[in-house]
Amino acid sequence: MAHHGKAPGGPGADGSAPSAVEDMTPEARNVEFINACKTGKYGLCKVMLASSLASVRARDATGWSPLLWSSFNGHHRVVELLLDHGAADDWRDENNIEDMLEATQATEEDGPAAQAPTGAAAHRKPLNSPLHWAVYRGHLRVVWILLRAGFSSSDVDDRGNTALHLAAMNGNIDVVRSIMMSGVQVRQLNLDGNDPLAVASSADARALLRKAAEQRVCPGSKLEFGPRQPQFLCFSTGLFYSDEASNQIQVPAFADTPGVMRPVRVSNEREYEIRDAQAALVAALNPSGRLSLEEIMGASPDDDDFTLGEGVTGIDATNAGLAESGEAAAGLSRGAASSPPSAPGAGGFPPAPGVGSGVSGAPGGASAGTGTGSDEEHGGGSGVGGGGAGRDVDDAAVGLTSPGGSIGGGSDEDDDGTERKRDSVAVRAAKYDAEPEGSEFPRDRDEHLEADDIPALRKAMSAASQLSASVWLVARAERALKRVTAWAEAEREARLVASRRPVGRAAETKPLRQAIARATALGVDDRITALGDVARTAEAESRVRDVVRVCSTIPLATHDEDADLARLAACIDELRALDPGSSVLPAASDLLVRLGIEVELSDAVLALDATLADTEKTFAECREDDPTELPLPEPTPEELEAKAKAEAEAAAAKAAAAAKPKPRGGRAAAAEPEPEEEPLPPLYPSPQLQALTKVQESTKQVALAIERATEAGADAELIEATAGKVKDVEARREALWEDEIARIRVFEAERIKREKKKKKGKKKKKKA
Repeated sequence: MAHHGKAPGGPGADGSAPSAVEDMTPEARNVEFINACKTGKYGLCKVMLASSLASVRARDATGWSPLLWSSFNGHHRVVELLLDHGAADDWRDENNIEDMLEATQATEEDGPAAQAPTGAAAHRKPLNSPLHWAVYRGHLRVVWILLRAGFSSSDVDDRGNTALHLAAMNGNIDVVRSIMMSGVQVRQLNLDGNDPLAVASSADARALLRKAAEQRVCPGSKLEFGPRQPQFLCFSTGLFYSDEASNQIQVPAFADTPGVMRPVRVSNEREYEIRDAQAALVAALNPSGRLSLEEIMGASPDDDDFTLGEGVTGIDATNAGLAESGEAAAGLSRGAASSPPSAPGAGGFPPAPGVGSGVSGAPGGASAGTGTGSDEEHGGGSGVGGGGAGRDVDDAAVGLTSPGGSIGGGSDEDDDGTERKRDSVAVRAAKYDAEPEGSEFPRDRDEHLEADDIPALRKAMSAASQLSASVWLVARAERALKRVTAWAEAEREARLVASRRPVGRAAETKPLRQAIARATALGVDDRITALGDVARTAEAESRVRDVVRVCSTIPLATHDEDADLARLAACIDELRALDPGSSVLPAASDLLVRLGIEVELSDAVLALDATLADTEKTFAECREDDPTELPLPEPTPEELEAKAKAEAEAAAAKAAAAAKPKPRGGRAAAAEPEPEEEPLPPLYPSPQLQALTKVQESTKQVALAIERATEAGADAELIEATAGKVKDVEARREALWEDEIARIRVFEAERIKREKKKKKGKKKKKKA
């Protein structure tokens, strides 16, 4: 592209270090502001406008405005900001379509000879508008924004090119479609006698323009297209309609970026079909009615971008900001009305310096090559001299000439390479730049769809997609379809696992685990917990069975198997918490009880053996000890009571014997006295008797353990062997007991003798 003149410089153009924006002169601020718009410094632009440090009507040395620069370079956020501050007032024209209809008086009968506008359009100044530059450079987002703001695609530049001519030259089919949806005259000629088809640079653009030229009649209104009847491309059908048979609306541009709307045209008939298809899709998404429309669309009822059209079904909310009224929506294509231009250059801003002559080399004088570019987010374009890609075409040839110099703008460094000193404006600007553009959709609410709902959802989604329904809603349905498909798969795997319980190996639940992970990642909510319980229960059963197989091989459980028993107990507790009625639990619990009793029985036998060994040792060590030297233990209340009872019984027996009458005939024959049992010696607390008492307590504990083991179904041979051992120990204890009693009698007899001898000695001393 040719360059004419010099692009404006930055604040430091005179060689001095740039100062804070607040300290600049108004002229320097304008230069700084235009430079910020040129380079897309959204934050700085926003701060300067909010602080009244700049005006959207500023112009640089070449006459270019901030809006023209930002549109040229595709900075859509800056373009929106400038439009919000009234930058479009210098460009709109209140009758931009009606006045431009006469610009295409050349019909098929006129041929290429009619190259100049006639009628009202002949008195209009050429307009190199921001829309022209955005279209020519392929900045799609900027094109949408400008069309929504009321910019007319019918305005012509210095060379008589409409926006459709420039879009065709660029070749971006999306830009061509957007312009054709705003209403076009496909046979309108520029000053070189070329219609848009003649200058189209891509096969897609040529195909669409050829289709428009071949369609002569509106299928809805039956009106014939012509100079007074522009064609509007329906974004859904791909056919062309008249203004009366179509309506312009705004629809979501992207499925993943809320708040980005694009203006489209739709035929009246297709609009109703789309509404019905969207309503059917919402119904398929929400068969149970558990979600509100806001929840389906992931928006809040208070969200400004989530509005319901008046008098229509709630599905129109899916086209966020669809239209405040039918007239307002249609006004975008007809050109929003504005006050008559009053500012210098309003309605006909002078073309950029260096307007060139016509293009040659193509039929009718049009060149096959054109400039190209793309939106900063959805393409790769950029400015002249600033890294932009373009075909070798002089901008002047199409009536669009950019100022010379680097469109890339200034730098954040001074000429000597030192960093600029940031001021308060720069700090605030950095905060705005750091803010993410738009917002993210909230996480979808789970629709709780079932496998039976999938066919209806597929059908509704297919119908909506074919009709080019809301991309938001279709994307929402696609996510829901993935979600319910994943749920159905997980549910199927869960039923399969449940039918196989108890599973042989925990690995058999791996497909279910994977299905659950996929469903969870796709947003299936609390429903998935139940399926997770199925997997966890099956895995717990498998673990219990594994441990049972190990523990079943234990011949006699001892403390050597404590780790296995603890693992079995933990697995049983886990399974019981998940499914108390599991078929695996009874056998595992019985095994755990039996093994626990075996450990208890083993402990009791070991304790008995230890006690018996201690007893034997005590007997060996204390055999010569005199137990009578030990103090007798204090009698217990029970012993005192028994002694008193025995004495009472003896006294009663003696009294009864004395009361018997003597036999007649003299003295009765003396009865032979019954032999008296030798009285037991006092139970001195000898170590031997104390040890034997402990043995007796140990045998009782073993006997109780044998009873529990018998009830638990322990090994019969083990029980029989243990019982035999207890019997042997008890016999040994009784024998030792008798031996100790006999020993105590001997020592007691010796003690009595000593006592008698001692008494006799005392009597002798007393008589002497």
